[in-house]
Amino acid sequence: MKYIYLATFIALALARPEGDREREAELVRETPLEIDVDSGAYKFGFETSNGISRDESGRIVEVGEEKGQMSEGKVTYTAPDGTIVTLTYIADENGFVPAGDHLP
Repeated sequence: MKYIYLATFIALALARPEGDREREAELVRETPLEIDVDSGAYKFGFETSNGISRDESGRIVEVGEEKGQMSEGKVTYTAPDGTIVTLTYIADENGFVPAGDHLP
């Protein structure tokens, strides 16, 4: 029975990822949230040492006789297989529209 426990422990240890990139990641760039209250415009962004980044901006737009919030941005990260994934998006009167090579 103790050999089963030992084999299980060794299998779990070998299956553990080499490094926990998410826990070890450090902030390498930060654009703190900036808001222009008068116009409704905003922007923010960041990048971490493990290749994750996000940048987003938005503003108030007029759609016909009404006003609404428009946002656009970009997210980049490295997939488990090493592929760099980039997602761009826009959210406006047409809804949320994502784009990226990884999407169908």
